[in-house]
Amino acid sequence: MVWIYGGGFQGGSIFLSFYDSTYLASYGEVIVVAINYRIGPFGFLYGDNEHTPGNLGFHDQLLGLKWVQENIENFGGDPNKVTIFGESAGSMSASALVQSPIARGLFHRAIMQSGSLYLSYPFLRDNKQMALRKTKKLCEKLDCKNENIEQALACLKTKSTEEIKNAALGDGKEMMANELFQPIIGDDVLPYDVVHFKKNSNHVDLLFGATHDEGSMMVLIYFPELMDDKTILTLKQVHEKILNRRGIAAVKMGCSFEWMGVCHGADIPYVFHSSSLKDSPEDVKLSNDMIRAWTNFAKTGHPGKIGSIEWRQVYENGEKSSATTMLLNVEYKMADDVFKDSCDGLWEKIFEFYN
Repeated sequence: MVWIYGGGFQGGSIFLSFYDSTYLASYGEVIVVAINYRIGPFGFLYGDNEHTPGNLGFHDQLLGLKWVQENIENFGGDPNKVTIFGESAGSMSASALVQSPIARGLFHRAIMQSGSLYLSYPFLRDNKQMALRKTKKLCEKLDCKNENIEQALACLKTKSTEEIKNAALGDGKEMMANELFQPIIGDDVLPYDVVHFKKNSNHVDLLFGATHDEGSMMVLIYFPELMDDKTILTLKQVHEKILNRRGIAAVKMGCSFEWMGVCHGADIPYVFHSSSLKDSPEDVKLSNDMIRAWTNFAKTGHPGKIGSIEWRQVYENGEKSSATTMLLNVEYKMADDVFKDSCDGLWEKIFEFYN
């Protein structure tokens, strides 16, 4: 199982303590590999030439997967049973790799937790023109403004890592405004916008899902005043600042307040069996059951039973009139069309726009 961390393509590392995979590997009886990849301008700056092609962070992931293919047998692994899994930007990365023609054959299953490149539109992917504008803006910030992009990039190379990092840093609002360095569409990794891939994706088994309250941390981005529990919002404020902005920002934030519910990233402690769960038998059981399901899927392509409930496929027997979802809580259950009320009409409009 190959882990890809999240962080909005702006932060993250395999060395963060909450990604410690010791328990996951032991309890699930799997080999866990984690890939470090470049982020921010170091991983996704685009300069319209072979030296700055964009999506270098994805190429790092591809190199990691190639290493697994060439070496995992030496660790007792099977190169024909590789599962990529990630959360947030890591899930979006898994989505990109599933759709990338140059990733074909490097893995056989994918687990996507809270994100896909399609779902994040338009916040976490760019066309080349948008990406080039960001590169020119960064050059300008570092006194490298030049109408000739080659000369501007040559100037950028004279700057230190710290200078570039500090000039490119942004917050959640800048991410949602699509002002930070992100993956691009139109290169060898992602030749087409994801909506046009249709049947051209890599044929791999998929396990995918979301937390119950993904959007609550995005509310904090726009309303930091909500960190004060006494804050009162008008309905107009909610509509203007929240409901009129659709999307998921992959920012590492804990569910700091009770009203945030099961927020973005709340599944991470369960997948990696965080020590923070130890005082709750229900949480420990959920973590163990999730790890068993995740690793069963990696081994067989099916999560099997979770608790006493058989985890069925989203669509069974080719029937696509309703989607079946496993709901993970203190009690588990399968449910049909969980997202129907919130999603009806949304995807139709998007597909109409593209087609």
